[in-house]
Amino acid sequence: MGIFRKKESSRGANDELAQLKGDIKAFWEFLPTPVCYTNFTFNILNASKSFEVFSGFKNKEIIGQNLKTLFFSSQEAKCAQKDLLERGLVNNCEIMFTAKSKEKIPVNMMIAARTDENNNIVGFFFVFLDITERKTFEKEFKEKIDDFEKFQRLAVGRELRMIELKAALRLCQQEKLNPR
Repeated sequence: MGIFRKKESSRGANDELAQLKGDIKAFWEFLPTPVCYTNFTFNILNASKSFEVFSGFKNKEIIGQNLKTLFFSSQEAKCAQKDLLERGLVNNCEIMFTAKSKEKIPVNMMIAARTDENNNIVGFFFVFLDITERKTFEKEFKEKIDDFEKFQRLAVGRELRMIELKAALRLCQQEKLNPR
């Protein structure tokens, strides 16, 4: 009787594990934000459907590739890597991501370390937020501020010149009224 219960509980655990794997796979496919995870050396182990759409790479093309090859600048990757190894987390790191089409996409990258049961880092989760619209808005906003400052300099300069001319005119008028 004890052997039967052991097999039955083992089957229940296997069913629960299969259900959990299915739930994780469904959640991974549902994620609306580009996400991938890598091993310790940044080789991609899996990527969400959103990552495929965002990057242009199919999972079968990108699995096993080093994620650092998708950063426009290796310096950006090194900076993020240094922070990651020191703190185990990188928040709001702006980098240029290179899509399959070779398009450079400004992204806000977040990284979290994956650890084993002994708290050793075994890999990393990466999340990418496309900030193209924000960067475009910031650029347009800066251009408008620059235009406004240029206009202000011209307007203030013109006003100061008008004040000088009025003062000179008054001085001339006073000299005509009061000749020496």
